[in-house]
Amino acid sequence: MTLFKVFAQVLRAPNALESGFASLFRGCRPESADLEERRIADHTAERQHTVWTVDEARRFLEHLRAIDDPLYAAYVFILVLGLRRGEVLGLAWDCVELGGEQLWISRQLTRVGGWLLHRETTKTEDSTASLPLFGLCVSALRHRQRVQEEARKAAGDKWKPSDLTFTTRTGTPIEPRNFNRAFENHCRHAGVPRIRVHDTRHTWASLLAALDIHPRVAMRIPPAFADLDDHGRLHPDPKPRDPQGTRPAE
Repeated sequence: MTLFKVFAQVLRAPNALESGFASLFRGCRPESADLEERRIADHTAERQHTVWTVDEARRFLEHLRAIDDPLYAAYVFILVLGLRRGEVLGLAWDCVELGGEQLWISRQLTRVGGWLLHRETTKTEDSTASLPLFGLCVSALRHRQRVQEEARKAAGDKWKPSDLTFTTRTGTPIEPRNFNRAFENHCRHAGVPRIRVHDTRHTWASLLAALDIHPRVAMRIPPAFADLDDHGRLHPDPKPRDPQGTRPAE
C-alpha cells in the first residue's frame, strides 16, 4: 500500500490514528496503574456504602458473640444506642444502673495530641438525661462485667484500677485508634461491608424497630429523633444518606 493511500484512509477515519496509538500503548500500561484504579474503585464503593441493614448489623453482633469478643457491649451501645466512640470508651461503671436499666453519658475518652484524655462532656439537657438499657444492652453489660473481672484476675499485680467500663487486658483505657482497627477487622471476618465506626450510628433506628422498641422509649435516645417519621414511628430501615448525612428526597 502506498503512503498516499495510508493517509487517505486516516483522513476518512479521523479516529483511526488515535485508536491505533491507544491499542499500541495499552499493552505497555504498567500493571500497577490497573491495580491503583481497582483500589480507588473499591474504596469509592466502600465509601458509598455507609449504612448497614438490620441483617448486616445482626451478622456483625453474632460474629462478636461467637468469638466472645471482650468489647461486644461497646459495639452494642454504638449500634443500638447510637453512642459515639468517645462516649462508649469513656463510659464509667458509676454511670451505669443495671437494676434500673439506664445509663448516663457524662464523660468521653479522646486523644488530643499525645494525650489520652478522659474528660467531662458538655453539659446539655441531652447529656444529663438517662438513656434506656434494653434487654440486649443489659445482657451485653453483664457479659462485659464477667470479662473484665476475668481480665483483672488474670492480670494480677499488672492490673491498673479504674472505673472505666471498657478497658484493655491490664485495665488501661482503650486506645481509640486500636478500637477502629479492631472494628475493621471484625467487619472483614463477619462478612459485612466495611464502614466507619461513626457510620454505625445510622443503623440504630432499624435495630430499634427490629427489637420492637416503643417509639416513646426510643425518643429517650437523642439521635433517634432523626429517624422518627411525622407520626412518631421509627423508620424500619433508614435510607442511605448522602455524604452530608441528609436523607435523599422522597
